[in-house]
Amino acid sequence: MSGKTNNEIEVFILIVLFFLIVFALDKRDKRSSLFSYNRHDVNENKSKTGNDVNSDPKWEIEDNDKWTKQNLIALWGLILASGALFFSFLGYLGLQNTLKETRRQADLASNQLKLTFPAKLKLTNIEIYNGTRENNTTHFVPGQNFNLDAYFVNVGRQSLVTKYEICLAYWTAADLPSVRPWTVGNHPCDDPVSYEKPHWYLGEGAPGSVLLIRYNVQVPKNYTRDMSFYFMGAITYKDDVSDNLFVTFARRFDVSKGRFISIDDPNYEISYPED
Repeated sequence: MSGKTNNEIEVFILIVLFFLIVFALDKRDKRSSLFSYNRHDVNENKSKTGNDVNSDPKWEIEDNDKWTKQNLIALWGLILASGALFFSFLGYLGLQNTLKETRRQADLASNQLKLTFPAKLKLTNIEIYNGTRENNTTHFVPGQNFNLDAYFVNVGRQSLVTKYEICLAYWTAADLPSVRPWTVGNHPCDDPVSYEKPHWYLGEGAPGSVLLIRYNVQVPKNYTRDMSFYFMGAITYKDDVSDNLFVTFARRFDVSKGRFISIDDPNYEISYPED
């Protein structure tokens, strides 16, 4: 039993002892008052009749015994009642401890389930188009503007809340550098033209919900066909258990296939929790 429970029991015992003492003192006062009253009556009767009714104190002894028995009966009754109340109190404390332990075990099981099946954000596909989604963009022209939609799905079992999003349209004719370009400077995922922010649909971060990033991209004016186009960045988020979840991504547009493909580079595409 915990220290807090022991303190509660000690307080309860002190309260019971206090009431027992008060009860005993109360009975003593009542008995003293009765004897005083009886002696006063005896003296009055003696003065009126001239008889010494107190010559035989048998009635006082009987009365004394009577009150003593009543005190004992009442005292035992109080002790039994206090004992019953005490054990009821112990039962109540035991029930409270059982309920607390049950809740604790339920919370542990719930947290273990959340740790086993956390929230997980995954980039599923990227679309690029010109004006409407029906006009797919399959090749690039210097200075051209087109729309990009990136879809991230919560494939985990817990709801999540995004903390911040980083997006970068990156063009290069060389291999990707060791320093990830999106880590240099400020690159929010807000649309640079419409300033539309990433938003959820099919649920606010719930399992199966989709985070849509809508981004306007401009082809560099010095674009050449040997350049590759990457859409890269990172999203950090949290769920009920973990506060530092993230996913980084980098997809390259394959002109021959007309769609984005994964570059399969652990320096650019990592996530926590891991796949």
